[in-house]
Amino acid sequence: MRERIPLLTFAMVTIVSTIALIYSFSAYFGAYTALRMFDVSIPDFNVIEFNATQIHIETILALDNPASQEFQALYFEQRIYLNGEFFTFTRPEEPKERNPMRIAPRSSTNMTIDTEVPQTKIELYRETQEQSWFTSVLVVLEGPIIGRYWLTISRQIPTS
Repeated sequence: MRERIPLLTFAMVTIVSTIALIYSFSAYFGAYTALRMFDVSIPDFNVIEFNATQIHIETILALDNPASQEFQALYFEQRIYLNGEFFTFTRPEEPKERNPMRIAPRSSTNMTIDTEVPQTKIELYRETQEQSWFTSVLVVLEGPIIGRYWLTISRQIPTS
């Protein structure tokens, strides 16, 4: 019987370790798959002229979470380019780390980023006859197991 104790101990440790390893791989693979399924797109981009001294750019982001895990959007940052030249930069007030935007499992939501064009750029906008816009948005997500994930999406807006 004493000869079997080390063998039984080894067998039990091997079985428990294998189960823990399988569970860990399953959890990490599930989180990775959920993150890969998460989709951010830019369905709409509008330049809105209120008057000669006030122009806004409105960017709609569509956030789609088809996975069974919840994600939180912690931060958004947008860079806008006009004819290949940097035009303006926006960092919306919300969401923030202390008040993140929750994206429930199997749900979709939209977010609008409003950018007020600085006075120094309005003249450049008015002088440009052919306008080709490009926008790049950085999204910082937080999800299960993986933690924080930085995602950058871009969209070329057809020439107006």
